[in-house]
Amino acid sequence: MENKVILSERIKNITKVVEQLDISPSLYRNAVEKYNNLAKIKEFIQD
Repeated sequence: MENKVILSERIKNITKVVEQLDISPSLYRNAVEKYNNLAKIKEFIQD
């Protein structure tokens, strides 16, 4: 359970960083999607 909370916080932090980048909306969506998918894979591996 604690790992999921930490992972959730990391996703929020990564999303904040990506939002502050000076990139196009399509590149932003692509980056967020990739980070979220990586987080899901990491969560799956840890379970």
